[in-house]
Amino acid sequence: MTLADVAELRGDAAVGLGGLVVGEAGATRVDLAAVRRALEGRAGTNLGRLTLSGSACAVRVGAAMSAVAPAAGGATAPAGAALETVRTRVAAKIAEVVGVEAAGLRLAFDEEGAAGRALLGMGVAGRTVVVQPAGAGERMPLSVRVYEGDRLLASGTVRVGVLVRREVVVARRDLTRGAAFDAERVGAETRWVEPGVSPAAMADVLAATARGRVEAGGVIETRHIETPLAVKKGDLVAVDCLSGSVAVRRTARARAAGREGDVIEVQTLESRKSFRARVSGPGTAVLVVAVPGMGEGSER
Repeated sequence: MTLADVAELRGDAAVGLGGLVVGEAGATRVDLAAVRRALEGRAGTNLGRLTLSGSACAVRVGAAMSAVAPAAGGATAPAGAALETVRTRVAAKIAEVVGVEAAGLRLAFDEEGAAGRALLGMGVAGRTVVVQPAGAGERMPLSVRVYEGDRLLASGTVRVGVLVRREVVVARRDLTRGAAFDAERVGAETRWVEPGVSPAAMADVLAATARGRVEAGGVIETRHIETPLAVKKGDLVAVDCLSGSVAVRRTARARAAGREGDVIEVQTLESRKSFRARVSGPGTAVLVVAVPGMGEGSER
């Protein structure tokens, strides 16, 4: 039994230890002390670079598939043939909902009770299986119904812990609000994350600042970043006024701060007249003036 069999590994240093043997085949429990002993006994392991958490892992060894398994209609299937069950249909539905290939999922089925185990293990050959997400949460609930012809054979709700393999950007050190992201402060990793995590792309991260505090080792999500201000309140802004094929640039003063894409109020320097323009970059904005006679659906 290896470390990868019983633990969630994060980071290159931990993933590289996935093949470390932490228990004998047939063991029913592996605790944190056993993992630590195995790590201490491995030459070259730097425990100072690792963080261990958890208590113990209960291990259940499934029975091996028999050489010849019954198939639909009394026929036999060759040894090693995949037996499709409700479990495999649920896994396929989760992959569809999350939008990743099956290889990019790590699933932990809640099999408490004999009824739950029986439902998940039910064969689906010649049957209709309906799987529908029934909510959100740390353990995704899914409603399952199994039909044979016009007869409802079984139904129930199963809960599955879901992790998705994603390319993410990780903070290398603690970051405070307003801190700029750069190659020294962030790095790219492959991690297993919950479906609700929305990782920010590296290009977006490097062009942004921290919206709030991000702890070292944390995944940087889209909610953690914000693009820097392109215009500050009181700045002079070059506004391109567009009307059809005519473009006139004039200088105005920003009455509010804005990021690229924001619509802010600006004021002319001469007449003090205010109008709204869209920020197009540092110190610039655009105002589109309707051409007389053009309808609402016209391109402007």
